[in-house]
Amino acid sequence: MTNKGSKKHTLRWVLLTLFFGGIIVLCFYTYFGGFKKVKPIDTKEFAMHAGYVSDITVPDSVRIIGLGEATHGNAEFQQLKLDVFKLMVEKYGVRAFALEGDYGSCETVNRYIHGGAGTAQEAAAAIGFPIYRTKEMADLIEWMRQYNTSAKEGEDLRFYGFDMQIYENNYKYLLEAAKTYAVPTAELEKLWDKTEEQVFSLLHCRPKSESDRKRTAGFAAVERLYNGAGGAFCGYTAPKYCFREGV
Repeated sequence: MTNKGSKKHTLRWVLLTLFFGGIIVLCFYTYFGGFKKVKPIDTKEFAMHAGYVSDITVPDSVRIIGLGEATHGNAEFQQLKLDVFKLMVEKYGVRAFALEGDYGSCETVNRYIHGGAGTAQEAAAAIGFPIYRTKEMADLIEWMRQYNTSAKEGEDLRFYGFDMQIYENNYKYLLEAAKTYAVPTAELEKLWDKTEEQVFSLLHCRPKSESDRKRTAGFAAVERLYNGAGGAFCGYTAPKYCFREGV
């Protein structure tokens, strides 16, 4: 086959590929709606299921209030979260805000709203996830800080996290608390001196080679810290609440 014939053959296959490929794409596009006219949202139907924040009521027996969101990082949902939280604080006596963030990272926020250094933006960024590095989250944090400046003793707002993916701040504050209560920290610091992957395996019990030995060593170190504190660790922001055996 000549050079010229080879080029024609290649061009023919390219054109056929593009042609049939276009047909396949068009079939998929048509199957999933294609060029049909999209029906607009029925705002009247939506209004039937909507309401004003001020009309929200919470039964006296409720102790935990969940604020869901259909998307992460959406500005409107975060604005609404602050509006609802304000109502919960002012009308229903809610005093704690918790979200899907690491305990140690959210402790950084908690310290900020109790007069700690930095800015609300820095506190929001400390949570560690991009979805919280927003103006709306910073607004919520700043409002909590301002509220606490005039709150009565025991009526201050607190900020908690209940995730455990980013553990650096967990270690930082655990070490700080242990030293404050004169608990030996050699075992804990020895664990932290391991490589990051080894530390993750110890703290989260990820199965690896010699996993049984590592799990035993990790739990034993934490147990020694716990026992060294007399079976009690008290949080800085709420010293009257202690985690004790049997409580």
